[in-house]
Order: sequence, then structure tokens, then C-alpha cells
Amino acid sequence: NKVLLGDLITRMENWDNENTTIGDVFVSFAPYLKLYTTYINKSEATQKILSMEKRNKTFSDFLKEVAKTTKLDLDSYLIKPMQRLTRYPLLLEDLAKHTSP
Repeated sequence: NKVLLGDLITRMENWDNENTTIGDVFVSFAPYLKLYTTYINKSEATQKILSMEKRNKTFSDFLKEVAKTTKLDLDSYLIKPMQRLTRYPLLLEDLAKHTSP
């Protein structure tokens, strides 16, 4: 996401209303989105890890300590990629509404 953001910022800083587009930035980012497929396909393993927290006090205590310093629990970290993925279509729809073809 930092790469995508950096590319978009660079494009915006050099914006020319007549010739500048941003679609190619998203197209070049598309191969990275395939990583999400692997991540989503591993969601069953993720659920096993989360259930381990309830069964293993040492693991549970460790996660609580980590959450104190990071402000997020393990479940929040694991859901972030899926939340991010659902935002891309919304972003593209909004961009399409506010830009000329």
C-alpha cells in the first residue's frame, strides 16, 4: 500500500489536467492484489490460530502483552488485509465518479 500511495502522490504532484491519468498506476499495482487470494485462502488456518488463543494461556498472555504496545489485538491485525481489499473497489468507483473518462 505504501508503494501504491507513493505512486499516486507522485502522479498528483505532477498533475496535468490534459494528459495525466491514474488508471495505469492501479493496473501496475494489480499483481500485488493476487497476494490477497493466498491470504484469504488461508483464513481457515487463521481461525485455528485465533482459537488457540482461547486454549493456550501462555499464547493468550503473550498476545495481551503485544496488544498493549501495538494498540491492536491479533484478530484486528488479521482482518486488516481483508478490510483493505474491500476498500479498493470503493476507491475506484469514487474516482470514476469524479474524473472524466
